[in-house]
This record gives sequence, structure tokens and C-alpha cells, in this order.
Amino acid sequence: FTLEQDWTPEGQAAFKAGDLVAFDVDAFLENRALPPVSLVFRPDATQAVDGVAVAKGAALLAISENVVGKVLRLEPTEAGWTTSAIDLPGSGQVGIAFADEDETAVFLNYEDFLTPDSLLNYDINTGAVTTLKSLPAKFDTAGLKVEQFFSTSKDGTKVPYFLVHRADIKLDGTTPTLLYGYGGFQ
Repeated sequence: FTLEQDWTPEGQAAFKAGDLVAFDVDAFLENRALPPVSLVFRPDATQAVDGVAVAKGAALLAISENVVGKVLRLEPTEAGWTTSAIDLPGSGQVGIAFADEDETAVFLNYEDFLTPDSLLNYDINTGAVTTLKSLPAKFDTAGLKVEQFFSTSKDGTKVPYFLVHRADIKLDGTTPTLLYGYGGFQ
């Protein structure tokens, strides 16, 4: 589960708001005493937990990192939890649409500046990500490129932004530009 505020379970390590933590639910249900709680994932200052799901063989974590969606595969080991990134088509937004503890197939919703809203299949056993279905493209993306950059505000905050442009464009300040902004994150 994820924490909305800092938490220090009695006699255990302290956890921070935003942490993803785990404990043995069966042990808790058996005697109603809180078993050892382990840290699964602690987001850094550029990350936020978007969702968690369990499939047969692994847990999955959707995060936003510098406003780019990522899905991480989580697995417990003797030394603690490990995370490995799932390969996605680009640097867009992603969400876990379906996962079930009895199924090895996971469905992900994915889209980016050049990829229409798509339903992807992630196979737990092979790690393969394939597109199952997609909305039709609204424009030709051939020769287009997406780049992420950061601008530093007066208070030192690094603000991410994206350039979507033809790959062969000259970045000399003469290109007409459409600016769009948004915000408001937890």
C-alpha cells in the first residue's frame, strides 16, 4: 500500500509519505498484530506513485517521473524488493488497465505526443510488450521527434517541458511555436 503521510510502525523503521510498503497480510489476519513492514519503493523528488497492481508472478508499479509515465516490475528477494523497468514505446503516459493475481497477461493504457491512445499487453513470463489495439492516428508522425528538456525557475525548481518537432528542424529561434502549459500534481 502507499502512504499519504509519514508513518513509523511501533518498533520498526520510519516510512515517508508516498512510500509503497508491504507486509504479510495472512500473518496480520491470523493474530491482528502488525508483522514486519518492508519498503517496496520510495519515490524521489521527481517521482509519484500512480498505481499498483498484482499479476501472477510479479507486482507492478505505475509511476510518473518528471511527468513521464513508467511501469516497474516489483519482486521480493531475500535482500529486499527489486524493481525493473518495463520497456514502453516512448516517453508518454501509461496506466495499468488490468492485472490479476491469477493471470500472466497485463494490459496497459499508453499514449504519447506521437502515439495515439493504445492498449498494450505485457507478458509477465517473457517481458514482451505488444500493442493490442490503438485509436487511429490523427496525423502523420513520420519525421517527427519528441525531446524533453528542463527549465529552472527563479526558486531553483527544474520544470520539465517537451519539444515536438520535425527531426530536421533548425533550433535557431525562428520557428513558429505553439506553447501549452498545465499543472496541479499531488
